[in-house]
Amino acid sequence: MPEQTFQPAEGAAIDTYINENVPAGNYAGTVELIVGYDAAGNNWDTLMTWDLSSIPQGSTIEIATLYLMPFVNFFPTNISIRRILPGNVGWTEAGATWNTRNGVAAWEGGAGCEVLGTDISNTVMWGPNSWAAVPGVWDEFELSVQEFQVLLDSGNYGFKIGSDTRAGGLVRRVNYHSASAVVPANRPKLYVRWIEPSGRLVEYEFNVWDPLQRIVARDGHEVPPNEVRADKWGKLLGFRSPSSKTYASLADGPDHWYISGVTSDGETVRITPDEKLFADMILKRITR
Repeated sequence: MPEQTFQPAEGAAIDTYINENVPAGNYAGTVELIVGYDAAGNNWDTLMTWDLSSIPQGSTIEIATLYLMPFVNFFPTNISIRRILPGNVGWTEAGATWNTRNGVAAWEGGAGCEVLGTDISNTVMWGPNSWAAVPGVWDEFELSVQEFQVLLDSGNYGFKIGSDTRAGGLVRRVNYHSASAVVPANRPKLYVRWIEPSGRLVEYEFNVWDPLQRIVARDGHEVPPNEVRADKWGKLLGFRSPSSKTYASLADGPDHWYISGVTSDGETVRITPDEKLFADMILKRITR
């Protein structure tokens, strides 16, 4: 199944924090992301958005894990991670403050992007949970697959990491490395594994002359047999077959006899001139 670890550098990444004690402060490009609260009960919250455009729409998320590297720890409590909702679309790293989402417009629900159901989701992606980080050791947050799926399907506006409770007189805080970390390996990471939509045969190529009957993904890596889902290939039997003349004119050559075809749901794919032969070979590979 496809998987990817995202770890963008500053410029490609969108991550920052907001500070209730400095409501007009913007911390874009700083080397740290802060989560927690100070002795007066003022919050630090981290905001981030990930470019997930490499995951095809309609994919099913299997695993989503966020990794943050701490370098200072004051033991925050009850950390939670929640999706940022559509009312705050257009928030920016360079403009996000406690009071505003882009330097001008206020957060939809109120200061701090805190209002459940308006600013952030009612359902958590992770937590709330007491959390004690260890500097130099990755904090690993296994995100809710269901909530991550909603983020992918219904609009990716990023997510907020904050503390759900505050206790006056105490400092409870973790400082994490941001995408501007001095050591690139310490930048935040997001690991995602997914299943692509059924019928997306356009992602693969199959060489009919290959004695090993290998299937190669669009990015060039070989796809192991156990990662080929039968329902992906079942659509072979539902093609609207082009004419033999079309087959002849679009054949790629003696080594890769593929042509453009169309599935019943409109997907463009590549199939062999002998459709039954190709289907039989795929089914053989799936069941062997």
